[in-house]
Amino acid sequence: MGPIFAFFCSASVFIWHSFAEYPGTPGTVWGDYATSVTPALTLFLLCWACTNIGLMFAAIAEAFNRDVRGLFIAAMIVMFLVAIGNTFGLIFLVDQPTGSALILALIIFPLSLLALIGARLLAIVRVNRYDAAHPHGSSSKPRRSQKQRRPQGPPPQDMLERGERLLMHFRSDHTPEPQMLIATTTRFVRASIIRTDRTFVLEQASPSQLVGASSQREGHDLVTIAHFRDRQDMRVLGGNPEQSQSFAEAVTHLARTGQVRR
Repeated sequence: MGPIFAFFCSASVFIWHSFAEYPGTPGTVWGDYATSVTPALTLFLLCWACTNIGLMFAAIAEAFNRDVRGLFIAAMIVMFLVAIGNTFGLIFLVDQPTGSALILALIIFPLSLLALIGARLLAIVRVNRYDAAHPHGSSSKPRRSQKQRRPQGPPPQDMLERGERLLMHFRSDHTPEPQMLIATTTRFVRASIIRTDRTFVLEQASPSQLVGASSQREGHDLVTIAHFRDRQDMRVLGGNPEQSQSFAEAVTHLARTGQVRR
């Protein structure tokens, strides 16, 4: 997302500059935009950094929206204020010396990338911890019996990328937001279903990392686990025991043979 936004932003400024009556002062970002690649690279990195910062606050909000509403609201407010600040910063960027602006971009971009990675890891850890501590869903909704649970259905199509094909999936309504383990032709995903038409990807891995899957009991809870090499397991609590066992066997067969079991 970040590189795409940054590319279109840099390209649109180039088009804008070609039609502008005021070419700018030589030595500034605006003045050098048509004669040097440095201003475009500077704007590209800064726009990418702005996107990283926005995603960072979104991840922080996701990390706390289930149990610490105050921090969730604070993160959303700060994200809005920072977005306004970034907008004004990019406006004033045009008059800055080209060299100084590039140095600033080279400092801000890696910091924003590290902050985004840290915020995303925080969100994954907190969401997993909350789901493990609240396996039976919200107290405001009556717990449904296993026979009343929603039957397996395909995941919302929004999580499938262009050219990606669904191979198999397992769904559990054991948590406030139903979760799924999903195997596609290009990745293995643990996702949270926010609405019938919206999926939030919690974590994903390459098919080459997949080792297999298992279905087991931990206390009173059924746990369906996807196992990987060089990364942590993906776990989903609850669901239909027969579907869980069937999914685990199918995933293990897929990992060993590279083929979907018929």
